[in-house]
Amino acid sequence: MSSQDTHVLNETIRKLWVRIIPFVFILYVIAFLDRVNIGFAEVPMHQLLGFSYSALGLASGIFFIGYFIFQMPGTYLVDKIGAKVVIAIFLAGWGVFGILVGTVTNVMELYIYRFIEGFMEGAFFPGVIYYLSIWFPQKWRAQAVALFMMAIPVSEIINGPLAGYIITTIGWRWLFYIEGLLALIFAPIAYIYMTNRPSEAAWLSPEEKNALISVLNKEAEEAAKKVKQSIGSGFGNMVNRTSVYVRVGPSLRHDAGENPPHRNTINNRNNRLHNCNSVPKQLLCATHSSNIAHDGHIGSIRLLLEPPNNVLNRQRGGGGHRLR
Repeated sequence: MSSQDTHVLNETIRKLWVRIIPFVFILYVIAFLDRVNIGFAEVPMHQLLGFSYSALGLASGIFFIGYFIFQMPGTYLVDKIGAKVVIAIFLAGWGVFGILVGTVTNVMELYIYRFIEGFMEGAFFPGVIYYLSIWFPQKWRAQAVALFMMAIPVSEIINGPLAGYIITTIGWRWLFYIEGLLALIFAPIAYIYMTNRPSEAAWLSPEEKNALISVLNKEAEEAAKKVKQSIGSGFGNMVNRTSVYVRVGPSLRHDAGENPPHRNTINNRNNRLHNCNSVPKQLLCATHSSNIAHDGHIGSIRLLLEPPNNVLNRQRGGGGHRLR
């Protein structure tokens, strides 16, 4: 990449910091406010509605059942439909049900509203992580995710004083009304403000679009090649030309300090893996080793299963039993 292209790319990334990160940061603060506000309202809900603390704890936890269910489908929708539509819809959804939590008169209503609120919010976090991966090249992606996730401690700083003030001045129900309303307000803003992909960004010049898209496409091609180096592909002889030796033996006692470590080697220019003794560690070693590039060529993965006593013999020229 020429110095001119680098300058254009850096200017593009500067625009992304200003345009994308602050907005998704604010949305995540709102999401966290809605997620944890029930914890601040537990005492008045117990005193005024007669809800037991165990029921309130279940309502707090049932949120994450819905949240868990919709995480993967939500990410799929962000990919297929676009972030601006999906995030706007689910912002409105969790805002509505967040407000409805403030209207409850019995425990069953509380369970239903909290479950659906969690369901609506489940698509947000993985959807935004995927959205950031669409915009930020690898060099800046981790920093973008870290800045986005800083919304968690910031929301905790805001939510305590805010919730306490609202509950003591105008009542616990208004805590849910106000924080749910924030999500409703930002739903149409998200639809108008967000851009699904770099190719659709009217706020980037053609040169900036091309520079960003070129880097992202190159990284996508490299990532597609690395998929072939996964451990699953390795057992199908679709990994790099690296021989991975893994010893399987009665070595679980080593984890308790009773066995000395034995070496397991990777036949890759004398690279070595150490202390791959227990079966779980061996699997991790095999997974790690299968991703070691060797001249960019694709070869096969070979596992050596042998008892501990044969390790030294193999290193001195002895053989083992190989599975191909």
